[in-house]
Formats: sequence, structure tokens, C-alpha cells
Amino acid sequence: MWPPSEIFGRVFKWICYSGIMALLPLGASVVAMKLHGRYNHASDLYERGELLLIAATLLATAMGDMITSESGRLHTKTFVGFVTVSLLLGCWICYAVVLDSIISGQPYEKPFVIAISPWAFLFSLITGLACVMLSEKPPQYALPP
Repeated sequence: MWPPSEIFGRVFKWICYSGIMALLPLGASVVAMKLHGRYNHASDLYERGELLLIAATLLATAMGDMITSESGRLHTKTFVGFVTVSLLLGCWICYAVVLDSIISGQPYEKPFVIAISPWAFLFSLITGLACVMLSEKPPQYALPP
């Protein structure tokens, strides 16, 4: 198991490199939209499901980190894994519906996507942090003398 100082370090690194870096493309979108005069509200950035896609990516990487770790706390990992997969499937399905509507030119429920996207992202951060905290320390191998 990770010592508390290492858990804090892993969580901090995960938030910085996964959470914040995942949002950088949205920052670039803000700049581009402001340059073209199309930015009115923050929801303009994720009304097409972009935040759902980012949430799904964060969940998938955190889940992979937890799954590939040593086995321990199996019941907790199973529960967190179930929650992660459920949220991941929800993000994928919502994004697939939005993308299908955009491609086919059909209207979709923008207010629903705008309302659910920030929550999906927040829950993906919380669940992703749980996955990262549950990932076990890899075994230490010593080089032969």
C-alpha cells in the first residue's frame, strides 16, 4: 500500500497532469471562439459533448491504472470499478447520441447536454481519484549484484 505522502503525491500529479491537461483543449477553444466572436458563455464549449468525451477519457485512464495494479482490497476495487464502468458507459452513450445527432443534422437536447456534462466531469474526477488512490504500489525488483 502507498504511504500517505506518496498517495498525496500521486493524487496531486493525477489532478495536474490528467485533470488539468485534459481541459487545456477547452482553453484553446475559448481563445479561438473569442477571436471569432462566438464565445458567449462557458456552456458554448461543451454543448456538443466535448466535456463528456474528456470525462470518459479520464475515467478510462484511471480505471486502467487501478486494474493493472497489484490485487488488494478486492471488494473496494470491484465497487469502484463498477461505478467507474457505469459512469464511463453513460458518458459514451450520451456522447454517441449527441455525435449521431450532429452528423445526421438532427436536433438534440442541448440543455440536457449542457446540464449533465459538468456533473459527469466532476464525478469522473472523483471516481478517477478513487481509482488512483486504490492503485497499489508496484513490486520493487532489485537488480542482481
